[in-house]
Amino acid sequence: MSIKRLLFSSIVMIGAIACTLAATLAAWHRSRTVEIDQGVLRLAVVQALAAIPQAVNMERGLWTMLLTTASLDEASRHAGLADLRARSDEAVARVHRAVETAGTLPDAGTLRATAAAIETGYGAARQLAQARLALPMSQRGDADSALAKAMAGINDAAAGPIPALTRALAAIDGEATHWVLIAGSAGELRDIGGRQVGLLQTLVAPRKPVMAEQRAAFWTIQGRVDQLLAGFEKVAADPVSGPVIATAMAEVRRGYVEAFAALKADLLPHFETGAFPLDGPAFRQRAVALWPPLLRLRDTAFDQATAILAARHAESRDGFLLALAALAATVAVGLGVLVLTVTRVIRPLAGMTAAIGRVARGELDGAIPGAGRRDEMGAMADAVTVFRDSLIRMQTLEMEAATARTGEETRRRHELRRLADQFEGAVSGVVGRVARAADAMQDTAREMTTTATATTGRSVSVATVAAQTAANVNMVATAAGQLGVSTAEIGRQAQGSAELVRVAAAEAGQTVSLVHELSAAAARVGDVVALISSIANQTNLLALNATIEAARAGEAGRGAASRWSPPRSSSWRDRPRGRPRRSPARSPRSRPRPRGPQGRSAGSAPGSRRFRASRPRSRRRWRSRTRRRGRSSATSRRLPSAPAR
Repeated sequence: MSIKRLLFSSIVMIGAIACTLAATLAAWHRSRTVEIDQGVLRLAVVQALAAIPQAVNMERGLWTMLLTTASLDEASRHAGLADLRARSDEAVARVHRAVETAGTLPDAGTLRATAAAIETGYGAARQLAQARLALPMSQRGDADSALAKAMAGINDAAAGPIPALTRALAAIDGEATHWVLIAGSAGELRDIGGRQVGLLQTLVAPRKPVMAEQRAAFWTIQGRVDQLLAGFEKVAADPVSGPVIATAMAEVRRGYVEAFAALKADLLPHFETGAFPLDGPAFRQRAVALWPPLLRLRDTAFDQATAILAARHAESRDGFLLALAALAATVAVGLGVLVLTVTRVIRPLAGMTAAIGRVARGELDGAIPGAGRRDEMGAMADAVTVFRDSLIRMQTLEMEAATARTGEETRRRHELRRLADQFEGAVSGVVGRVARAADAMQDTAREMTTTATATTGRSVSVATVAAQTAANVNMVATAAGQLGVSTAEIGRQAQGSAELVRVAAAEAGQTVSLVHELSAAAARVGDVVALISSIANQTNLLALNATIEAARAGEAGRGAASRWSPPRSSSWRDRPRGRPRRSPARSPRSRPRPRGPQGRSAGSAPGSRRFRASRPRSRRRWRSRTRRRGRSSATSRRLPSAPAR
């Protein structure tokens, strides 16, 4: 991958990662905003449902008082009842609005069913109260307990979805859920306090003594009220709760705790007799004043939760907008960086690469892009410019060196041509002299061939004489065989002579073979004129040695024939007895050979092939001939000369 593509891909990848992170953050903030919106809807439903018990308890209390003290006409003309019914209808309508607004929630169906159940319960409770009021006072019976049971069903229907809504809200924001729980505790305190006040109202209106079961129920409710008040005191004492809760709790202490304590102080001493100092309307007037501080505490907690969710919603919305801005900024910055990189880095880098390629190919005339810039591309352009200038100087130096080399080669070529001409002339002279020497050598070879031919003829003559000598020896051997035992030595000598003659014949045959080889070599002399200068000395010595051997062989043959031929002038019988005194004749091989200039035989030069091959054989022949001459001399002294025939 090229650097341009790698850089482009890296920038695009980094931009894509940044855009992905920004988009993910925006999506998270968006989902968080949706969750908070759902939390706000759930909080609105919880707040609407929490208002139902207040309205139910207020209306139930008035209905209970009317059932024990008034007729239907009096109840219909009662101004407070119409006001409480309007408040209850408003609370139910608020629940319906909250449920319809939360129609996008997963549990919207359950909430609609709850709203319908509350509305139905209200209608049933009112019909029950009106039906009992239509009866005479003595026939109303347990109308108050039946009405309380119907109103309690409305409260249970309103409280049913609140735990699930609170858990879902806790998953969205824990701090808001904390304030919702505080608001729920305030509502519970209002509900339990309302039950306690309602119990007192049922005791005060008929002015009857309080029974033990009623006292137990009263103090049980009072214990739960004290627990809730202790919890609120802890919440108010927490610095995190803030001054708003502290103020609301102070109002609860003044408006509810102290006021209810004063009410109890007025009523408790008369539980035994039932002679309470207050009638029903007076008690109700003092009881109604107890609830506004508790309701303000509840509303304050709900307001805190709403404010927290609003702050979370604002944070999520701001985060979402910031993420969108970051995404847009990332895209813009990425595009800007990409454009800047392409215009300021990639394109100059591509131009620099092309310029470097042109310089590498030897195209040194083009301009270098980026020259004069103050960044890394400018530094690269300056370096390439220096490199190009160096190449230009190098090419100039190479051209000058090539010109100098051309002149030097021309001068050297002329000098070599002159030397070659001189050498050719010298070689021509040497070749001429060698050719003349070769012609002289050829003439000498012809003379040697003539000499060898003559030697061959003489060798043939020697072979003929040797054959005659062999015949004479056979004749002598035949004659000597008749002499018996005394001629045994002569036979052995004749045998030695025959061996000598055979040796001479063998040497003559070798001489003939040598002469034939010499003739063949002389015939090839014309083909090896170029080698004559290196082997002329050896050829001369070989030819001279062959000539001397042939001459020696001829003289030895003639001497042996004349020595062993029998005397024809006298008979052996006429010779005196005794051993003839003849000087021993030399063997043909025992005669001294002609010596060369160094004292050796002519054919036995140290460098010749004949010398190397003939020295041991000549020594053995000389010893053999000496022994035969001795035996021959001894025999000639013992035996008389044979008679001539």
